[in-house]
Amino acid sequence: QVGSSNADRPVLTPVLYDPTAQAGNRFTSEGMPTSGIPRLYHSVATLTPRGDIMIAGSNPNLDRSEVQYGTEYRVEWLSPPYMDAPRPALRSVPKKIGFGKQIKVKVDFVKSGGTITVALMDLGYITHAVHANSRLVNLDVKLEGGELVITGPPNGKIYPPGPAFLYVLEDGIPSTGKKIMVGDGKDPEVDHEAWNNVLKNTSAH
Repeated sequence: QVGSSNADRPVLTPVLYDPTAQAGNRFTSEGMPTSGIPRLYHSVATLTPRGDIMIAGSNPNLDRSEVQYGTEYRVEWLSPPYMDAPRPALRSVPKKIGFGKQIKVKVDFVKSGGTITVALMDLGYITHAVHANSRLVNLDVKLEGGELVITGPPNGKIYPPGPAFLYVLEDGIPSTGKKIMVGDGKDPEVDHEAWNNVLKNTSAH
């Protein structure tokens, strides 16, 4: 046992996943920085609205120097190469986008004629080294009169109603994310059959 946790053999170099690479070559650590801080069981890593990655957390061990893999309070930031590159800038974003509805967004682009994509993201939450609830939905977009016309997700099954961050990418380089509310304000559909089945088969003690 290591401290009060069985976690051991920390991975100190992050792994990059490229969904466009050939099968068998989509995961790589080539060119990635190596940390000197072991994270292990209670580690967290999440994308931020700025576009970098916040890394924190550690084993749930005592924070004494003689304890191997003790509790860690330092936070690290992983900055992808695009953080130092010229990036598109969002100038005006509406406060919400409805399901299947269009909004107009003003963007300062680095150049003209680039490939434009729009990403709607739930940055999720992390615990026990598991990133839950994260979601990425690419939205339909077109350029009209110097503005982007963006169409919201079709329904709450594609993106549940609630807060999101909107990113505009120019040739793969993202803007900073802007918070936006998604949906019509209505609660998601409830599966009453499943709910009644739970109540039927559950007893209180």
